[in-house]
Amino acid sequence: MAPYLRGVACPAVRSCVAVGQYTKRGDAGAALIDTLSGGMWTPATAPLPADAAAGGQVAGLDGIACRAPGTCVAVGRYPSRGGRAQSLAETLSGGTWTAATPPLPADAAATQTWNQQPGLGTTLAAVACQAVGSCGAFASYSAGNGALDGAIDTLSGGIWTAAKAPLPSGAATTKQQAWFNWAVCPAPGNCVAVGNYTTQDGSLLPAGRGWTFGSTWRGSRQALVHAAGADPLVAPGRAGVPVTWAGKEHAMKAIGQDVYGSPDVLHLMNAEPPSVGDREVLVRVHAAGVDPGVWHLMAGLPYLVRFMGMGLRAPRHRVPGMAFAGVVEMAGPGVSRLHAGDAVFGSTMGSFAELVCASEGKTAPKPARLTFEQAAAVPVSGMTALQAVRDKAGARAGQRLLVLGAGGGVGHFAVQIAKAYGAEVTGVCGTARAELVRSLGADNVIDRTREDFTTTGPYDVILDIAGIRPLSQLRRALSPRGTLVLIGGEGGNRWTGGFERQLVASLLSPLVSQQLRPLLAAESYQDLLTLTDLIETGKVIPAVDRIYPLPEAADAVRYVHSGQARGKVVITV
Repeated sequence: MAPYLRGVACPAVRSCVAVGQYTKRGDAGAALIDTLSGGMWTPATAPLPADAAAGGQVAGLDGIACRAPGTCVAVGRYPSRGGRAQSLAETLSGGTWTAATPPLPADAAATQTWNQQPGLGTTLAAVACQAVGSCGAFASYSAGNGALDGAIDTLSGGIWTAAKAPLPSGAATTKQQAWFNWAVCPAPGNCVAVGNYTTQDGSLLPAGRGWTFGSTWRGSRQALVHAAGADPLVAPGRAGVPVTWAGKEHAMKAIGQDVYGSPDVLHLMNAEPPSVGDREVLVRVHAAGVDPGVWHLMAGLPYLVRFMGMGLRAPRHRVPGMAFAGVVEMAGPGVSRLHAGDAVFGSTMGSFAELVCASEGKTAPKPARLTFEQAAAVPVSGMTALQAVRDKAGARAGQRLLVLGAGGGVGHFAVQIAKAYGAEVTGVCGTARAELVRSLGADNVIDRTREDFTTTGPYDVILDIAGIRPLSQLRRALSPRGTLVLIGGEGGNRWTGGFERQLVASLLSPLVSQQLRPLLAAESYQDLLTLTDLIETGKVIPAVDRIYPLPEAADAVRYVHSGQARGKVVITV
């Protein structure tokens, strides 16, 4: 048997493992593992289980999957004593490869066919892993009815279990031929394995099987297509016929945009699930928060945001949204605080989707007393309010603190957090939001349509949220050594928008006795924990005005931009 390398996996740049077989002295075939590290390949002979034949037979590896450097699973076949063909699984952990014999389905023939052709006979031909220690291996084996059938071996908790793979309708029922060639897991809980099977009329067709870990495989016939420039299609199974995967079942639903513009540019689409990085978690999103920042990034306004890494002519991030709450599907190998199954909340780009990848440093356990919808309202707006009140304003007992925009997403959090820090809080809002602001614990509420807040000062701290008022007007309501915190801002020209006012404040602050402090909030794991403490002790409660389903995300963004929302707006996924 000629030597070959049949599978390769690279868990990191210049860190790869290739597997196959080679011929040893004495004409025995041995399983080969080649490791690339530091620019050099190092060969090794894979160990075999204790019942392996002593020599004169062929063992080989055909597939490999690595979820992290130094953690791999390779599969193939080996001969046992007496010539019986056996499935082979090699596991790399702690720098050592160990061999195992995964089981076959219950209908396996007592004597397994030995076939030296890779991918046929009794062999594990492909493997894919959704997480470290959680893999699926795909085999062909000799069934008791004389057929060559497909098997699925699942690795979980260090134990392999076997199941018979289903076939598409129309497959031969006796002496059929079915086997796997390749597999991949594009997202946790969703895998695809591809191979071939025979139909009732004896044709050989390509087949695809979709799998949900811990659930059910579905067999499906693959589409034969006419490739550009190719001859017309001929009988199925003839060599040279181009084949493609035509299914959409493994795409996730997401809101997408291809250009900058109004909410009309948002549309529901199928998207590829994101890949998980070393220190990231993959989260199945239950709810996503909507805030004014989503509108600015969607519209690309002011133009300055495009120069801040968001894309000059088109959005760099096709999926909008930042705040999310959901359940961890998978944790990267470098993640230590979070695990699969944890309910979490946090922030990252692209939260208007069924799945999202988020940094461990921007994700924390969801407050137990909150629903997913309430939790999704917290990360962006809550952290912005916390950093404004605690860090920029230095809120404390005895301060007179004014919140402009007290009934909005950030404002209603700011009122509650400032009260938690002991300040005397006055909230300014429109008539429709006045009752909400009172219910949040504000000491005083000013209806901006009926009263001028500048006549009620001076205040030790003013938080101006998404405002357009001139700095001179705000400073008149501020004590001589008071602090003005600018949180976002609207108005201005199309190039700089509210950033212009923040820039002027930064330049003016050193020249006056008052502190003029623009805020650029940053996501933080510790701040999420601080917010959780405030929530669990009842000092902060998210106010959710409206909840929209994912397909109506454009209406949610439009409603937030209208300025009518009382508290937060959330999307359910």
